[in-house]
Amino acid sequence: MSMEIDPQKIAKGRLTYLEAKYLHDRMLLPAGYKMPDNPKEGEGEEPPSSTSRVPSLEEQQTPTIEAKGGIQPDEDEEDYVEGWNNDQRRGALSERGLSVEGNKDEMIARLRRSDMDELVDGDLFEA
Repeated sequence: MSMEIDPQKIAKGRLTYLEAKYLHDRMLLPAGYKMPDNPKEGEGEEPPSSTSRVPSLEEQQTPTIEAKGGIQPDEDEEDYVEGWNNDQRRGALSERGLSVEGNKDEMIARLRRSDMDELVDGDLFEA
């Protein structure tokens, strides 16, 4: 973990305890620098943040439910709605051996079920 500390804070003697301890532990604290008081546990300073910290659960992105139900796809997943027309949807269904019948919503649902390996009766193309 690395920490960026403003050299002006060192020169003016305004380091927090954790900043001073960080520099002290790495033998970077100037000779004769007076260490600030160590705050009591639960009071005062929070540990320095790292640039590679793990986001808290509240900060992590969670899927949201669309108005009609279902989980919205991640940006990396195929989106059979935006940028696709029915001919493209039928082509993708045909390549997978699935039925090309139905309206836009039915074809999208069939493609998504195929992605999740959750096909139901009627999804497969019947010759």
